[in-house]
Amino acid sequence: MTKIIVDCFGSDHSPDAQIQGSLMALEKFQDLSLLLSGDEETLRTKLGSNLEKYSSRIELLHAPEVITGDDEPNKVVRLSKESSMMKAVRLLKEDDSISGMVSCGATGALVAAGVLRIGRAKGVIRPPFCPILPTMEGGVVGVCDSGAVVNCTADILQQFAIMGSLYMENVYNIKNPKVALLNVGTEEHKGDELRQKTFQLLKQTQGINFV
Repeated sequence: MTKIIVDCFGSDHSPDAQIQGSLMALEKFQDLSLLLSGDEETLRTKLGSNLEKYSSRIELLHAPEVITGDDEPNKVVRLSKESSMMKAVRLLKEDDSISGMVSCGATGALVAAGVLRIGRAKGVIRPPFCPILPTMEGGVVGVCDSGAVVNCTADILQQFAIMGSLYMENVYNIKNPKVALLNVGTEEHKGDELRQKTFQLLKQTQGINFV
């Protein structure tokens, strides 16, 4: 049984959207169990009879505080210990039975919590966001990075290319995924100094299919 913790508060349409998604996931994946983080009374009310229906696969983690996009990321990591996001992150760190975490909350706080509380894989400079978008041909494309890191260097973008490529290959089963640099043109002399330097780095990077 795979256990995932879901931060149910702090985003648009919370907690209804998270609860709806959680129930859809439980219906689709029979080997999945979920730990929902947030105000317990609200979650119980919203779940209704589903709490009994999935009693063996749903747990609740009471977290009365909510982090918003207006909160300062580094400050809330230290001070908002009873928030749905921080309690979820802390439990993810401490409990080896939890395989991962889902949150639609404040991105700055989520990145700060991940770096400061969970830690980075060895050698990784910055953690990227890689949302998946559909293509006109019925495939998918990962846009990496999409908001976690504001001020990038060429080295950071090179790492995003490597991590994004591995992600698409191992999670979406795309063999030898193409890697492209978002720029104002396809020629290697196009773009600002950062894009030009990154282009040269990606050309030399082994293990990725840079196009």
